[in-house]
Amino acid sequence: MSPSAWTSINADGDHARLPGFVVNFAEMAPSSTSDPPRNEKRNKRGEGGLLKRDIMAAAAELLEHSSPKDSLTLRGIARLAGVSAPAIYLHFDTVGDILLAVTREAFEDLGRQLRTARESAASDPAERIRAVSRAYLDYAETETARYRLMFGGQWWAVDDVEVGDVSESDLTDLGQDTLDVLTECFTELASVGGRTAEACDPRTASISLWLGLHGLADQRSGSPFFPWPPDIVDVLIERLADVEPPGPAQRG
Repeated sequence: MSPSAWTSINADGDHARLPGFVVNFAEMAPSSTSDPPRNEKRNKRGEGGLLKRDIMAAAAELLEHSSPKDSLTLRGIARLAGVSAPAIYLHFDTVGDILLAVTREAFEDLGRQLRTARESAASDPAERIRAVSRAYLDYAETETARYRLMFGGQWWAVDDVEVGDVSESDLTDLGQDTLDVLTECFTELASVGGRTAEACDPRTASISLWLGLHGLADQRSGSPFFPWPPDIVDVLIERLADVEPPGPAQRG
């Protein structure tokens, strides 16, 4: 689940490199006519963590309520967070640093939801895979702005890695903990004779299933009027995970 594409944007006149998963910046920040009013505030001594959270929350909100012609800037983030632009540099050097932090947080949230789904499901490994897969698709559908940030398609990371703005590990580490949940499911499935799990490494099997889930999530978002079969999720999981079709009470 690591990103491979990045780009750069202008942050208050400076060339800001953007690490993290690809983002649709065409849908990002509000225009100057719709910017929220400035509400400058200062954090008390020892509240640096609060300031960092405010900055990340402001960036996430701008991502969710975006304008098609504007890009995310440090000034716009500072305005919405109610802090001065220089205050951002106490925690982040670029817009990309902020987006990387927001992306990490999004993956942590997704990972928590997948683990909850796995732990809440029956002990049957096949049912756990189905529960985790459905939870993944639910997250993609309900957290559309965050999901676009995690798996968008508009910026190239290669240049930023080469100049040292971020490390390659910053990118390859993104989403690995989340992918661990699927890997654990396939490891369990292999222990009870699951054919796909036995035929290949559980990590490979989990990546294969993730590719299918992400493809479905992306296409359902981009083609909402396509007549998707009602059982498409069950069929996808059945084919990619090679598990038995769910019974009537198990169907999503």
